[in-house]
Amino acid sequence: MTMSLPVYKSIILPIALAALAYISALLNWPLTFIVCFVLTFYTSIIVGWLVCCRAMKINRRKSPFALVIAIGCLLLFIFGRRAINRYYMPHSLSEIRVACKIILLIATVILFWLLVKRSKKTMPIVCSVLYLLFIVIAPFVAMTKGPSAIKEDNAEKSLIEVLRTLPYVGWAPVKNTEDVSVTVYDPDLAFNGYNLYGARDPYMYLIDMEGNLLHTWRSDLKDDLVVLGQMLDNGDLLTFAIDKRFMKLDWDSNVLWENNLRAHHDFYVAENGDIYTLARKDSVVFYKGMPFPILEDFIAVLSPEGRLLKTFNIYKSVEDEYSLREIVPIYKKILKPKNLIQLISRKITGDHLFKRDRFLDIMHTNTVELLNRDIPGVGDKGGILLSIREIDLIGVLDTDKNQLVWKWGPGHISKQHRPTVLDNNNILLFDNGRNKGFSRILEIDPADKKIVWNYNSDGSKDFYTSKSGSCQQLPNNNILISQSHAGRVFELTRDGKVVWEYYNPHVNEETSKREVIYVMERLALPEKVLEKIQ
Repeated sequence: MTMSLPVYKSIILPIALAALAYISALLNWPLTFIVCFVLTFYTSIIVGWLVCCRAMKINRRKSPFALVIAIGCLLLFIFGRRAINRYYMPHSLSEIRVACKIILLIATVILFWLLVKRSKKTMPIVCSVLYLLFIVIAPFVAMTKGPSAIKEDNAEKSLIEVLRTLPYVGWAPVKNTEDVSVTVYDPDLAFNGYNLYGARDPYMYLIDMEGNLLHTWRSDLKDDLVVLGQMLDNGDLLTFAIDKRFMKLDWDSNVLWENNLRAHHDFYVAENGDIYTLARKDSVVFYKGMPFPILEDFIAVLSPEGRLLKTFNIYKSVEDEYSLREIVPIYKKILKPKNLIQLISRKITGDHLFKRDRFLDIMHTNTVELLNRDIPGVGDKGGILLSIREIDLIGVLDTDKNQLVWKWGPGHISKQHRPTVLDNNNILLFDNGRNKGFSRILEIDPADKKIVWNYNSDGSKDFYTSKSGSCQQLPNNNILISQSHAGRVFELTRDGKVVWEYYNPHVNEETSKREVIYVMERLALPEKVLEKIQ
């Protein structure tokens, strides 16, 4: 007696679940979409197995044997796929590897059919032996490159993966723990002022040119991570706790107002006092009709009192910059049971569903700056300069058209931060250079998209920070550079001379780690603030 469940009844459940997943995506219900997607995937496998058994006329008595064979073939495919990725084609284009894995999958299905239908013949035995040989000899084939080459390739790949997945940290390993505070200061060549910085702890610090601590602002929650602030003329401070809230503090760190906006990375105060800040939300977006979950960045505009006025979408303006190469890994990750359990537990506890999960953070916008004038060939006044780290892109968003009217970056920069428009209409930015292992400071002419000035053009790896980093052009044309993960800030003349240098004095000698400096900005303080300091 063959398995009697009709095919059309078998596929009703996965089709219904797929429809629910798509509806959930349209309604922007991330968790519901993920649950329905996962259920669709696994029920489709079960139904596919039942349909396969029916098509091959496998009866109930033989079904357990066929299931064992299927599991064995699945294991063979998993090891074969690993052999392709790690040994046979570690450096090939992903499209070529995908094609090879499709061929391997077809071969696996044929092998399954041979083992089930012709288990007493020679052919399935020969095919099984060839399949096993394909897997077993893979490491020996790779050895033709030489053992040292394999170790080097694996080490390089491991380092890249670590850098890609490592979260932002408050402390980073350094070589020179003995350097603290100001180590270089040339008062004649430096632009003298005051320095405001955040270090991924609850504080914002104000120091003078000699490194003396003049004042601190402190968040009222000890687990807040404060990295960026802007001082107002009366000494009040605009700042945010990453992924939690945007707030305004007075000189004594009292909270004047706050909201629950998931602000992060950067904000810009317009001439009328409105605050343009980056924020994020749990979301489901579409790529060429395909829904997928994402930690979605957007621009929020706040009034000077902290009230939300409007928002601007970012993803729709950069959708065409993505490919399946960025989307497919998301599907793979959400199919893992541990990730699904983690998301459900967050929902139960009332936490954010997506908490800076790396595989969902495919935008990672880290800069927002409002254009205060028309810039020929770049954008009109009111356009917004953005930096989207994960696609190596900087661009100007026209908020009326909801599209980028100017863009640059892929193939030229890697994981960049803090682009800003200079008085000459050029753009200055911090190129982290994660794909090269050294960082640069670039000034580009946006009209013809050419680099007109470059610090560290020789590629010295002494100047490198894999994440964060900033640069500020000072009124005397010097550049103030934050080498974030070194906990170092230095002021540079245009001909490359260091005229001021500061190291974060918070050092752990036992672990050889220094507290990072996310961004330092040089300020000229108004009289009201100077009176408070004195």
